[in-house]
Amino acid sequence: TMNSDGSDFTRITDGRGLNKFPSWSPDGTRLVFMSNRRVRHTYDLLIINADGTGLTKITDFRGWNGHPDWSPDGTNIVFDTAHVGNFEIFSIDTDGSEAKNLTNHPEWDNRPCWSPDGSKIVFVTNRDGNFEIYVMNADGSGQANLTKNDSRDDMPCWSPDGTKIAYVSSRDHKPEKEAEWVERFQKKFEETNNVITIDNAKVDIFVMNADGSNQVNLTQFPDNDTKPTWSTDGSRIAFVSFRDGKRDIFTMAPDGSEIQRLIDDAHMDEAPDWSGLLK
Repeated sequence: TMNSDGSDFTRITDGRGLNKFPSWSPDGTRLVFMSNRRVRHTYDLLIINADGTGLTKITDFRGWNGHPDWSPDGTNIVFDTAHVGNFEIFSIDTDGSEAKNLTNHPEWDNRPCWSPDGSKIVFVTNRDGNFEIYVMNADGSGQANLTKNDSRDDMPCWSPDGTKIAYVSSRDHKPEKEAEWVERFQKKFEETNNVITIDNAKVDIFVMNADGSNQVNLTQFPDNDTKPTWSTDGSRIAFVSFRDGKRDIFTMAPDGSEIQRLIDDAHMDEAPDWSGLLK
């Protein structure tokens, strides 16, 4: 964790396995994240207090369980899992009970994110032959395509007022046909026992209205800008950028201006998520 200006860099997890894709609880006291510390080819979801204490495992499914997102009321966590044979989006209570399949679709559904009022979940699916951003009601009903683009659209995140969705898209790069990228993605996933994903297509950060209208490229950078997440007051978007040949964490204004680097080191810095407790 760190403060929103990049100060007070604090380690929360220990060095066992890979620990990634953290999501804050609404009250800022806990984090849910994915880890393969228990079994090499299985990622479990674990909850930990913000000071690193109280580690608890909440899933017990073989293979990939990842990209968790905490519900606004603090009672549920939505995530993607491959234990049913393909990627589906499940919800689970924070004590590990009541796991439910929300998408129930033969194609891949992943990277879910709750709307601020908890009524909807935005997610990514390849059911149209390429990765698109969909939205559904919190119970899995009413699944609808928002992006409707022939390129890769991915990693959606809702603005705190519920009016906009930030996401990434390869539509202004297109180094290869999207269908070819999907084929390589699936092959790599199968070859690595359903736990490894790849991220070779270059993407920019876009924003759109919650109904899918007015899709705008915010970063327009020749390399990757990825994994956007909104501050709780909506004034900044944190993201990961490959500029300068390194993978660091930056923030920007919601219109793509005022880009600021928070981390500047030689290591890989990934997957930011903004706490409800702004500092």
